[in-house]
This record gives sequence, structure tokens and C-alpha cells, in this order.
Amino acid sequence: MILWIVLFVLVLAISFVLALKSMRDYQEIPSQLGGDFSLFLVRNTKGLNEHFFNSLHSDLLQSGLNISIERLFKGKESALVLFGPKSLLAKYKQLFNLLELEDYTDCEIDKVVTWEVGLKLSQQPTDDSYESVFKNLPELLDSEQFWWQMILWVKKEDSDFFQTQIRAVVYAQDQFRRKELTQKMQNLSPDRFVKLPKAYSNAQIIDFYKKRSFPFKGKKQKINNREIIQLISLS
Repeated sequence: MILWIVLFVLVLAISFVLALKSMRDYQEIPSQLGGDFSLFLVRNTKGLNEHFFNSLHSDLLQSGLNISIERLFKGKESALVLFGPKSLLAKYKQLFNLLELEDYTDCEIDKVVTWEVGLKLSQQPTDDSYESVFKNLPELLDSEQFWWQMILWVKKEDSDFFQTQIRAVVYAQDQFRRKELTQKMQNLSPDRFVKLPKAYSNAQIIDFYKKRSFPFKGKKQKINNREIIQLISLS
């Protein structure tokens, strides 16, 4: 009888631990939270300053919604896009001269390498360090792409900062170029961020990327206004 009781308690304990792990890894999907989400090209990037991010912080804190800022590179070209609720982005449409887009994330899974990015300790940058993390970006061929996604939201219990989930994708037809570009991209700014241990496959991370999902629970990644600007700007 005692043995059965011990086994029963053990099964309950294992189930509890698995449930906690499942919740920690659970990804929120914006489209399931309600509202009409869409993707927009930012045609005027000058408005992406600290004043805007102060305003955005208040919007996200009050609404409980989230936004994704994505820097895209293809060959020598680059673009910045926003993914978020139309109701929230409407107030910034004129400021950024927003143009609604179709999603760009269809790709051949066997031609990409994906990873999640971890931030080092958040520190207010000095004027001397206020520069883009892309200043050492390697040159891409016309067919090659690099995607950089930053999802931002605000937690009421820790509302002095944004919370963030960062993902990166390298696309190249040639496997040797993929490997070479991946190594360089993962070391663009080693003093500011690190490649996280890979817990998901390329296909899973691409799926998270497409859905702009973010972790429901787990280790917090906090970021301030100036750091965000460093991680999306070209200069």
C-alpha cells in the first residue's frame, strides 16, 4: 500500500513539473489575443526616436498588446517593417508614412538558419556607444537575406522597461554561404547580445517568427528605448 502511495505522489509530482515546463515554453500568438493585426512598411524612419518609444510604451502598457519591429536585409537593400494591431498603429501612420504589406516570411526551410537572441545586462548606452549593431554587417549577395525580429510588450509588474523576444534568420541558397553568414551574423555585436541555446528547430522558429509569437512565461529580457534604437537602426 505504501508503495502505491509513493508511486501516486511521484506521478503527481512529475505531472506538475511537466505542466510548469509547458507553461514556461508556451508562446502567445498576437492574432489569438483579439484585434486586427497587420504588417506595415516604415517609409519614414526618422520618427523612430526615444519620444516615439515613450509613447509606444504607454500604448502597450495600457492596451496589453504587443508590436514587432523587423529589420530586413536583401542584397544591398534594407527595409524596416512594423507588425501590430491596426488600432494602435493608426496613430503613427502619418508619422512613419506606413504602407500596408503582404507578409514576406514564406521561405524554403532547408535554405535558412534561425536562432533566438539573448540580451546581456541592460545598461543605458553612452553617446559614444550609441551606434547601430549592423555597422559590421557582412555584404550579402542579391539572393541572400537576413531578417531581424524584435517583439516588444510591457508587463504591468515591471513597467519601467519593454520586454522583448528577438529572433534572427539567415537565408542563402548555398549551404557554405549560409554557414559563413550565420557565424558572422551571430557575432555582429557580442558585447550586446548572445545566441541562445537552440531549443527549437529551424521550422519551429520560422513558425514562431511568422506568428510573431512571444513567451508567455520564462526568463525576462528587458530593454530600454535607446537599446531598441541601436538594434533596429542602420546608423
